[in-house]
Amino acid sequence: NTICEPVEAAQKEHFEFYFDKTLLPGYFWYFPFNSGKEYGSAGFGLEKKINLKKEYHMMHEKYLKGVKISSEPQTWIIPCDYPKKIAGSGWMIIGDAAGLANPVTGEGIYYAVKSGELAALTAEKALHMGDYGINTLQELKILIDDRFKKEYNLSRVIKKVMPLGFHKAFFSAAARKKGILEKFMTGEMNFNGLSIRSILKYLFLLPLALILFSGCASSPVIKEESRHSYPPYQSYLHYSRGAILSRNWLFEEAIEEYKKALALDPDSEVINQTLAGEYTKIGRPVEALKIYDKLSTLSEDLKTLLQSAAFYIEQNRYEQAIAVCTRINEKEPKNPDAYFYLGNIYYKQNKPDEAIKMFEKVLELDPGADTTYFNLGLAYGKKGDFASAEKNYRKAAEVNPEYTSPIFALGLLFQLQGKPEKAIEEYKKLISLSEYDARAYKNIGLAYGQMKKYKDAIISLKKAIELDPADLDSLQRVALMMYQEKDYAGSLDAAKKLTEAEPSNAEGYQIIGSNYTELGKSAEAVQAYEKFVELDPKNSSGYIYLAYLYAKRNEYPNMISLLEKGRTEIPDNTDLMLYLGGAYFESKKYDKAEALYRAVIKKREKDDRTMYSLGVLLERTARFEEAVACFKQVIAINPKNADAYNYAGYIYADRNEKLDEALSLITEALKLEPENGAFLDSLGWIYYRQGKLDEALKEIERALAILKKAGHDDPTVLEHLGDIYIKKNLNAKAVEMYEKSLKQTENASVRSKLDELKKTKSK
Repeated sequence: NTICEPVEAAQKEHFEFYFDKTLLPGYFWYFPFNSGKEYGSAGFGLEKKINLKKEYHMMHEKYLKGVKISSEPQTWIIPCDYPKKIAGSGWMIIGDAAGLANPVTGEGIYYAVKSGELAALTAEKALHMGDYGINTLQELKILIDDRFKKEYNLSRVIKKVMPLGFHKAFFSAAARKKGILEKFMTGEMNFNGLSIRSILKYLFLLPLALILFSGCASSPVIKEESRHSYPPYQSYLHYSRGAILSRNWLFEEAIEEYKKALALDPDSEVINQTLAGEYTKIGRPVEALKIYDKLSTLSEDLKTLLQSAAFYIEQNRYEQAIAVCTRINEKEPKNPDAYFYLGNIYYKQNKPDEAIKMFEKVLELDPGADTTYFNLGLAYGKKGDFASAEKNYRKAAEVNPEYTSPIFALGLLFQLQGKPEKAIEEYKKLISLSEYDARAYKNIGLAYGQMKKYKDAIISLKKAIELDPADLDSLQRVALMMYQEKDYAGSLDAAKKLTEAEPSNAEGYQIIGSNYTELGKSAEAVQAYEKFVELDPKNSSGYIYLAYLYAKRNEYPNMISLLEKGRTEIPDNTDLMLYLGGAYFESKKYDKAEALYRAVIKKREKDDRTMYSLGVLLERTARFEEAVACFKQVIAINPKNADAYNYAGYIYADRNEKLDEALSLITEALKLEPENGAFLDSLGWIYYRQGKLDEALKEIERALAILKKAGHDDPTVLEHLGDIYIKKNLNAKAVEMYEKSLKQTENASVRSKLDELKKTKSK
């Protein structure tokens, strides 16, 4: 055959067949194909030993006039002798080499492909068994005969009976039956299923053909196959069909074929193992377990036992796996595989010392076992011996420079040790490898994040996303790191992309809510956090932050409703109880607030925050002694809680009692926070109660200045300053302070003092 080029692209668009009497029983063909421009393949099949090149040029000139020959014709005799011996010890032959070409049509491509597929199945089984002898490889002959022998014999009879005119009749018959010609040309034609009558009705020799077919003519004798020592014929056919079905993802159908094979050959370990593997693939480990339990008990074959051990490890049935590995070690003490499996088992059982012993045993037997060095590194890492882990990872990479897993593991090891710079060095070695580049960029980004170099981290993570757009975890980390960099608009955009790609990602809405909060868009922030709570109702942080947003907007009914719902979802969460208590307090539902505060304290006796909140509530409800006792408990739990010192001292000062103790408490508060305006006001008020007006004026004016600098005029401090001015007969200044206080917050007591001053002034 040869390659041809038509003068015009559309000149030759169809498959063409020419039945020339000089070629019979062969034929001349032209097949169009496209490879950037229009080409065709032309040729003929012939068994005669003549000048084939000369014959080709004659046929080309006759039937393809005007079609340019692009390459010199290549010629050979079609091998149509059905194979007798196609396998021996360590070898198999297929296709033309085996004589697999149809005697009628000369078709050989399909036979080559199909016989190659059957040879691959036979080779796979031989590899699995570790047996490449003639008895194993000869099983190819079973498959070849099952698929082709009947067809070949029929074709050979047809060729002998009708040497002339048959081809044209055959193609005419085939063309009239829809789909037949297409199947023939694509190699899917099954001659066993083709009606001989459809062919013969176009021939003049029908009577003779019928006589010959009835047995009066000499047709080829099909010899009986001699018996071999390999498994039963039908069993192996079912096995091979199962393998083909499995390769096409038809696992249920494959299982049925394997079961049929096993019924005919129940002791075959190969079929048993294969069937167990199919059960495992489709998530039916119980059926697989039954098979492996039988194999691991009865089999003496090393590969069978190792496969059983591997299955038990996958199913976390470690004791059974250990028992099988022990059997292997007893049979073959120098086989490293069982020790390797034992090492993996002990590693999974969190027994790194035992795992290390097993892996070291493997290396004694096989010093070049790169994966064992790697696993030894994992075991040392689990033990916390990072130096030995690093040593073994590097050894694994040294033994096999193409083995990249140890490099990645080194990066993770350095990150775990808080050495992100060294981790980055290792990850950069993997960037050029397609299997690792996305993960390498991601982990480089995480390492930069560990160093708080968020801008560099974002660049690497974005590169990881570019390489792997499905990596939503990296997108989420980009959003978080942009938030850390105060790039709220960028973070918001990334988080929105995250929730668009994964609408159920609750944390994405949390990031959106946080960004809207920073951007001053409280309504959008509330909406985002409401979605967060809806998607993750068991996460207390969603309720707490949304409650905070409601509190900022003074939406205490919404806050209470939210937190009550949270308590139904997470009833024992003390943080929700505390925040709900705060919401009740702000809504003046003091009984409910107190009950929750005390419930939290019962669960967390050393919780100074809740104890402080209870103290504030007791002071607000005029239970002053209980309040002071609460604040003193807070101080006992946390001696650095400055607010507790101040609150207790202020209660004494405001009630004009135990002023020396009050002074001591406030002094402790100021030691902790010397520039706290509220604490200075408390100190000034004690001096006021003690009649030390100058000291009182000094401290409270200082308190007012500090608070004003912070942008806050406290109405109580202004009231206190007004009281001091009255005592010092500075009534005009007192009026000014009272008016400023009332401007901040309406207060009946301050209003009364102001009115009294104005009356006095009018007199």
